[in-house]
Amino acid sequence: MLTEIALASGCTHCCFCCSGVCIYVLNLGSGWGWGLSPAIGPICCQWRMFLEDGVSLPRAPGAFRCLAGCAPGHAKKRAREFVSFLMNSPLHVLMGLLFWIASAAADEKSIPTYVTSKEIEAVPPCTGTFSRISEYAGSFTTAEGKRFILGSPTGEQWVWHFLGTLKDGQNCKLPEAYLNYINAPLYETAAKIAAMPSCTATLVERSPCSAFFRMADGRGFYIGDPGSGVQISQFLWSLKEGTPCKLPQVFLEYQKQHPKVEN
Repeated sequence: MLTEIALASGCTHCCFCCSGVCIYVLNLGSGWGWGLSPAIGPICCQWRMFLEDGVSLPRAPGAFRCLAGCAPGHAKKRAREFVSFLMNSPLHVLMGLLFWIASAAADEKSIPTYVTSKEIEAVPPCTGTFSRISEYAGSFTTAEGKRFILGSPTGEQWVWHFLGTLKDGQNCKLPEAYLNYINAPLYETAAKIAAMPSCTATLVERSPCSAFFRMADGRGFYIGDPGSGVQISQFLWSLKEGTPCKLPQVFLEYQKQHPKVEN
């Protein structure tokens, strides 16, 4: 049986208790949060595990916190009671965790997700901070706190490769950065590399026979493809990822030191 408990501890919140487990929603002034705790003692002295609004489950597994107003000894007592509850009431804990996971999953579904190139090209222009979710997806958070996701395990390879060029915490202009990536020029022969415009670029993604470089202004280009030959492949693997280099100068110097190898 669910019982609503009216609380009065200086903040706006409500609590529902079922079989000794409290599932509550509260506003601590900095934003809405929710969580679970055992129904033990005065509510203001309970230890709680909660997620603040806007923080996803994978990135913030939660933390035990004691609300202000508890005497140190009282807080320690409640902490011991909470640990005892966890050890002696596994079913209740499981129920709470399942509720927690389901709520987080529902929250994730409400986040805009763009999986295909066509969808990403239609993203409203913005700058977002990148955070990797998996090999196939990443999230972006704008300065206004809005969050969206690019990619999925069932998405397009172009999107996966683009996400592979980004690092956690990197700011990215979208869809501009994605369009630059998929439309980047390719220099697949020694002659084309030698004739490319002089620039300083950083190697950000590499495969056995090709590499993607990005310049300071965000534009990028590719060097090499499966038909480029051994010399270009070996040149690309002589470079260090994340280190800026001057092109085509470093390639021309490499050619002098390493005569062309027959395929």
